[in-house]
Amino acid sequence: MLQQVISFLVFASGLWLFALFIASFPTVQRHVFYLHKLPIWWSQKLDIPESFGFLPNQVTHHTVITTDKERLFAWLVVPLNAYIRHEDSLAQQASTAKARSIALDLVKNDAESKLVIYFHGNASTVGSTRRTEAYRSISVHDPEHQYVLSFDYRGFGRSTGHPTQEGLVTDAVSVIEWARKELQIPYERILLLSQSLGTAVASATLQHYISKGERPSFAGLMMCAPFTNMADAFMHYKVFLGIELLAPLRFIRPLQTWFIHRLADKWSTTEHLDSILSSYENLKLTFVHCTTDDVIPVEMTHRLATTASEMLKDLGEAYDHRLDLGHGGSVQEWRHGNRRLRKVILNYGGMC
Repeated sequence: MLQQVISFLVFASGLWLFALFIASFPTVQRHVFYLHKLPIWWSQKLDIPESFGFLPNQVTHHTVITTDKERLFAWLVVPLNAYIRHEDSLAQQASTAKARSIALDLVKNDAESKLVIYFHGNASTVGSTRRTEAYRSISVHDPEHQYVLSFDYRGFGRSTGHPTQEGLVTDAVSVIEWARKELQIPYERILLLSQSLGTAVASATLQHYISKGERPSFAGLMMCAPFTNMADAFMHYKVFLGIELLAPLRFIRPLQTWFIHRLADKWSTTEHLDSILSSYENLKLTFVHCTTDDVIPVEMTHRLATTASEMLKDLGEAYDHRLDLGHGGSVQEWRHGNRRLRKVILNYGGMC
């Protein structure tokens, strides 16, 4: 019996080491991390948003051409009240191109229009159930003027290309600039709403603007279920039955160091936040995380918020306030000048 146990452990260890070696190759890493090739979206009719429960032409699909010539699939969601006011012109359009034109004009001709650009997480597309529910929730905030633009990164869904850190940042910048040009909406009326992988993309996008000497004054950046960096995310990566595949690396430091150095994409949100907070004097940054999130530990948001709040305190005396929501969770807020930082911790909701 003991011999069998030893044989099994040796076999399992060998299999794990082989899997770790395979995962050290960039192509494999990206397939595992981004999950962009999972076939869970194949049955989705992304060019027919009505099949996801939206009203006729309430959602129009668009193509965004990136600066490196990839083609990104995107949805523009019209808020309910605005849709009702223009229902006759939208609902009766059999022409997809005409419906797109009407939707774009609604944003352009509304001096109070606001746009949420949604940076989704890994796997699936703009049409996943959780995401379509999010679009509806966002529009409820202001059913007259709150539009939503969601897009699939390169390699996801119907978007061309293959995902890399540099590529996804290029996608994000291209979508933002497409919105400014096609919707004629200023940065000040654009909120960047990100979730999971999207939080890393959004923060890296702001860092990109900083590196170019630009400081777009976005309405805000909201990060739901963020992670500190790709190495930490991989260390907590769970597979079947919630098992953390790379957990043994925490006890084998040399092997952990070797694997981290092999990561092709870094997604260092912690480093980006330091630069963002020091560069943006008018910034509204919100973290949201659920304690019941079993994919990305809530501790990552605590670490990011601690880094950000300490950065504010280094800039000078900062306002610090905490609101206890009882069983619901808590909200903590820091302010320094026009910089505003919030951490919202919810006790329910799973993956935010």
